[in-house]
Amino acid sequence: MAAPQAGTLKKADVQALYPPPLVVGEKLAQLPVWPVFRRGDGGLILQNHVFETIDLEPAPGYVGKPINLLVVTDASGVFVASRVITHNEPIFRTVPGTALLNEFSQQYVGITVQQPVQVLGYRAQRNVSPNMATFHGVLAGTVTAMAIDRSIMESAAQVAQMAQMTQMSQLQQGGGEAAASAKAKAPSGADDRYQRNGFNGLAAAKLIQRWAIDNRDMERAYQGTPGAGRDAQALIRPQATAVDMWLSFVGLPQAGRNLLQAPRWWEVRALREQGQPVLMVLDGGRYSLTSPTASSLQRGVDLQLRQGESNFVLTELPWRQGLRMSGTHSGVALDSATRYFTVKPVVDGAGLDLYRPVQMTLGAWRRSGENGAEITAVKFQREFSIPNVSAYAPAAETPRWLEAFYQRSIELAVLAVALLMLTVALIAQRHTAGTRRRLQVFRVAFLTFTLAFIGWYAQGQLTIVSITAAIEALMAGSSLEFLLADPMAVLLWGFTFVTLVVWGRGTFCGWLCPFGALQELLALGARALGLAQKRFRVRTDLLLKRVKYVVLLVLVGVATVSSAWTEV
Repeated sequence: MAAPQAGTLKKADVQALYPPPLVVGEKLAQLPVWPVFRRGDGGLILQNHVFETIDLEPAPGYVGKPINLLVVTDASGVFVASRVITHNEPIFRTVPGTALLNEFSQQYVGITVQQPVQVLGYRAQRNVSPNMATFHGVLAGTVTAMAIDRSIMESAAQVAQMAQMTQMSQLQQGGGEAAASAKAKAPSGADDRYQRNGFNGLAAAKLIQRWAIDNRDMERAYQGTPGAGRDAQALIRPQATAVDMWLSFVGLPQAGRNLLQAPRWWEVRALREQGQPVLMVLDGGRYSLTSPTASSLQRGVDLQLRQGESNFVLTELPWRQGLRMSGTHSGVALDSATRYFTVKPVVDGAGLDLYRPVQMTLGAWRRSGENGAEITAVKFQREFSIPNVSAYAPAAETPRWLEAFYQRSIELAVLAVALLMLTVALIAQRHTAGTRRRLQVFRVAFLTFTLAFIGWYAQGQLTIVSITAAIEALMAGSSLEFLLADPMAVLLWGFTFVTLVVWGRGTFCGWLCPFGALQELLALGARALGLAQKRFRVRTDLLLKRVKYVVLLVLVGVATVSSAWTEV
């Protein structure tokens, strides 16, 4: 199949990928996604979603233009396929170069959209665990790999959210005011900042807290009431657990993003933005959360919240599942039910303030009297407070370019030390060039560093592509933030601009250009081997040196007119 143009995938293209007996549906109204169905006994069953990333998350690559990928996920959010359709990355325009990008993108196949992904260096190995997937990067393509990662994961996340909302709508027929509100105002853009943490870490930080009451304490509370001795199992096993609940206000990003799958987190976040905190309860005890009016049940508990003078009512959401961590990994009872509640004041007033302690009252009830016609209730109380809770306040997520600076901090430190040494050497030129041998040793050593570290290892070769891409972005009114995605280039460009004013272009061209360093080291090696060298006449040399300025002017001029011409 011929690769379709960016953003113009046709139904025929998808049918070529999924021929009969599979059925390709019409593009969805909510998102530009093609559903693929298989035939079952009950009719058509959804099998895959097919989409282009440029329609959903056009993340800019090295030249500030989006990389378009064809991505396929199954009905449960697992990546089935991923490949590049079109891109404008200059050093990957060849067939082998595009193959490298496809190899990188295919690492996503087999993981779920909920799994966090970390892109490491190009020498790393792909490693997938239940809570994290680490992928190898692309040689000379740090910015490109980050753009592909963002395009794939953010696009798939939108598709997963759409699928989740659609399923909720079908099952719940609107699902109540809260669910409909979450659907109508699903969040977009930058998410909330958090750090990856396991269940035990969240419990240690009090972001999720256990409330357990054993049978002995339960019976002690019922002493002297008609309900005493009405729970035979409690009398037989006094040390066993009667109430076993884990509670967490999952609107706090550190709690919600670690505990919940991505689609469920977005729904929680949407409600939080509307002033509706969400309390998640993992309910695994014999006394489960339920209303005492349930005539078929013999026992249960209800939960009430109070803060200051305000009482709050819990309204259960029509959600099930959505938990990222399974009970086998978290220490939660295997048969625990995951339940979600919105928290609203009983009367109009201020909402629940999660940054202040919350008083919780647990009302345990059991049937008593003849034939269990009466209900006897007892109460348990506790305080729910989170130490240093302000540290978990919702905040903008760290920008991707800043993450790149963190990831390459060691390389940046090495480069900064080298630039400082070069600055000192240039300031103290009389000492540096005091003897021919001293200058030669320092120059060969620094040029070797420039070639090996800046050029080959750190991929820090400055290029005209950065300038033309910046001009095109400015002409289009787009952001220049994509330029920050390559930290080594940012530091080198900054140093070059400053030293251009002080010492002229010779600082970069003579000391920091890996290509120039390669030329000079090859010339020195050839001279040491006695190889004959061709020298141009002075006039010819001066004429040829002017050609590069003509090329520069042409490229800069064309970049202001047409990006397509610039690429050619």
